[in-house]
Parts: sequence; C-alpha cells; structure tokens
Amino acid sequence: MTSNNKPHKHARLFHGANYSTFIQLFFSFSAILTILGILIGFISIRFYERNSMSNYQKSLISRANSYAENLSTYIENEDLDGYLEYTLPFEEFLLAENIDPLVISNPNADSPLHDDYTNIPSSSLDENKHFNALAKQAFQGNSDCNVSYDAIYEKNIIRAAVPIVLSDNSIPGAVIFNAYKENVIDNNSDNKKIIITSIILALLLALFPSYALSHWFSKPVRTMRNTTRKMIGGDYSVKTGIHRDDELGELARSIDTLAGKLSETEEERKHLEQMRLDFFANVSHELRTPITVVRGYTETLADGIVTDPETIQTYYNRLLSECITIERLVSDLSTLSKMQNPEFNITKEELDLVSLFHDLCKNVKVLCEEKKLNLVFNTNDSLVLFVGDYDRIRQMFLIILDNAIKFSKENSKIEINLIHNTSADAQYPIEVTIRDYGIGISKEEIPFIFEKFYKSKLRPNAKGTGLGLMIAKQIAFRHNATIDVESVLDEGTIFTFHFHKN
Repeated sequence: MTSNNKPHKHARLFHGANYSTFIQLFFSFSAILTILGILIGFISIRFYERNSMSNYQKSLISRANSYAENLSTYIENEDLDGYLEYTLPFEEFLLAENIDPLVISNPNADSPLHDDYTNIPSSSLDENKHFNALAKQAFQGNSDCNVSYDAIYEKNIIRAAVPIVLSDNSIPGAVIFNAYKENVIDNNSDNKKIIITSIILALLLALFPSYALSHWFSKPVRTMRNTTRKMIGGDYSVKTGIHRDDELGELARSIDTLAGKLSETEEERKHLEQMRLDFFANVSHELRTPITVVRGYTETLADGIVTDPETIQTYYNRLLSECITIERLVSDLSTLSKMQNPEFNITKEELDLVSLFHDLCKNVKVLCEEKKLNLVFNTNDSLVLFVGDYDRIRQMFLIILDNAIKFSKENSKIEINLIHNTSADAQYPIEVTIRDYGIGISKEEIPFIFEKFYKSKLRPNAKGTGLGLMIAKQIAFRHNATIDVESVLDEGTIFTFHFHKN
C-alpha cells in the first residue's frame, strides 16, 4: 500500500534546491576571483622576476664598466702595483657577493692586454660559446649581458662583458663579471613570499564580497520562487515586493502581473461558475412551470376526465400557449448563447435606419392599436446609413418597442427619435431614443434589468422570459453601441442608444 504522506519526487527536488542558486553563485564568484588572483599573482611574479633580472644585469654591467674604467687608467699608466692594490680587495668584495670578475686579453688587438693584468687566458674563449660570443661583443666595443648554463660552475650564470677602452680608443681586452642566477632568485624569494601572501589574503577577503553578491543576486530568486509556490497553491494575491531596475526586477514585475491576471481569471472563473449555476437554476425554474402545466393538462386529457368539447379546446389552447412559451425561451437562450460567443460572427452590411424604423412601426401597429397607443417616429434626416446586421438590429429595437408597448398605459404614446449627427467632432454619430409614458421602472430595479432571467413582478411581464433586454444589450455591444436607461415610476421610461464611430 502506497503511503499518502510520501513527498512527491519533484517536490523533493524543488525543496532540495533551496539554496542552490546562492551556493552556485558563491562558488562561481569565488572560483573566478581565485583564478583571477592566481593569474595576477603569476603575472606579477613573472614580471617582477624579469624586472629584477633586467635591473640586476644593468647593475652588473654598471659595475663591470666601473671596474674596466679604473683598470684602463692603471694600464695606461703601467701602474701594476696600483692595479693589484685596487683589484685585490675589490675582487674579494665581489666574490663575497658571488660575483667572479674576469679580465681577458683581446687576441685580435694591436696591443693585447699583458698577462699581468689578466686572470683568465685567451684560450678560454674556445671553451664556452656563450662566453666567446660575449667576449667578442666586448672586443668590438659593445657592452652586453647573457644568461646560460656553465659546465664549470655547474649552474646558470649571468655574464656581463664590457670593453677596456684606452685613451686612443683601442680595446686591449675586456672585463667579464660572472654572477650566479641564484643571486637574483634569492633576492626575489622574499618578495615572492610577500606577493603570494598578499594574494592569499586578498582571496580570503574576497570571500566576503562573494558572499554578499551571491546573497544579493539569489535573494530575489528565492523570493520569486516562494511567490510562485504560493501561486501554485492558489494564492494569487501574493506579490514579490521586489523593486529593481534590472532583468530580475523585470521578471519580478512579470510575476506580479501574472499573479494579478491569475487573480482576475480566478475571480472571473468563480463568477462564470456562479453564473452557470444560476443559469441552470433559472432555466430549470423557468421551464418547470410550463412543463408542469403541459403535463397536468396532458394527463387530464389522456385520462379522459374532461369530456366537454369546449373545456377540451380550452385545455388545448393552454397547452399551445405553454408550448409557445417554451419555444420562445429556447429561442431566446439560443440567441443569447450565440451573441455571447466571441467566435460567433454576425453579418454586417450597410443599412438605412430610417427604413428599418418605418418597417418596425408597421409591425407593431396592431399591438399599439389594441392599447390605443400613438406611435410617433421622428428623425432629422431622410437617410441614416449604418453598417450592421439588419436582423439583429431590428431584433434589438423590437425588444425595446415590445416592452414599451407592454408597459405603456392605454391612450398614451410612444416616441421614437432618430438623430443623425454629421459633425466631424461628434461623439455619437447616431442616437436613438425610445420613450414610453407607462408605469416606469424603480431606481432599485434599473441596475438589474439587463441581467439574465430578470423579470419584474408586474402582471404585463408575466409571460416574459427575462432574456430580452440582455439579448438587446449583447446586440448593442456587437455593434459598438451602448444602452442607457432613464425611468420614473408612473411617468415612463427612456431607452437611449448611442452608436459609436466604427
């Protein structure tokens, strides 16, 4: 047996994702900042290493130049003792810094440097190609520097070579400073540690803005999620309460608008459902009486209880009357159903309202004569053209005229006024008023006269279906027209039709 308390699979997944957006954003921001920090750190270290190496090479060349200039003075003065007195402590100082000063003679010079001033034989040029290339550059008067692995030192060596230039511009030799690359690396190690430590601290501090940004972005998402959950549960009055001028704010406004639309739809659904229930109740009520009467008379006739021919004929006439009532009710229901259906198309054509009212007056003439009513039709134009459905427009005015005749007092009159306004700025090009001087309608009843099955309790309306005025209103709506009602008890009623511009 399956338990009803088990949560739905999709509900569990939905609930399990409560903070997934926040977590994803937080880790995304953190990952981006971490990668960015590592890249910046790597680039900074590489840039610092290159800059340090460049500065060290420049410093090494500068020292070698200073050494060569002093050496050229001793050579030109042939002051070997002074040279030795100068070089020995200086070389010790350089060696303490892991710098090996070398002096080599230029074998191609007219007056090569004497061996007393050199500390490395010229034959060394053939032992190391990097050393050889650098020395040749110096012999040509150029200062240069390179970095290469040296088999003798068994380390990467930084070499700076400068020429020894005498006063006659001759170059008898060159000074070459050999330094360990480790010198630069050792000097950089502390600075690298500072850079790396700074980056790590910056990344740790970046977690706080990552958290804040993730919360800022995910909070409206969670709010919208909770709002939509309530909407799924049927609560359409809920609002997100988010006011932002970005895509999330636009989405929140869309959800609020959707909630409002759903709320309106739900209210409309409830209203239509109530109308449907009322409709069936009213139809049942309206049909119950004639059907009961028909059944009663039919059973009486079928049982042969009544034998008098005149009574039998009376029964038949009553049956016919009730059948006509049922037929009228069904016809009105069918017409109303069609008019309320948005997909039902009415046939519109150009028609003359003056001719239409002349035709209507002829049709109701007999009814007016029965109550001694004077029917008056007035118009300010001999031709009033209008685009509409002739049969429906005729039915609409006939419903109002029929009611006017029904509720008019004997020996009174009914006035029909058709006003055609040809002014360009006229709000209503066509206005029709139908006025009777009958029993009138109370102020309390006027708001309800266009509702389904609404019937006054007056005797003249006993055989009405309560659908006529609603049908008239639907026809007016389909022709972009409105109906206004003014009435005073015991004085009469005015129905005014305003036809708007198409």
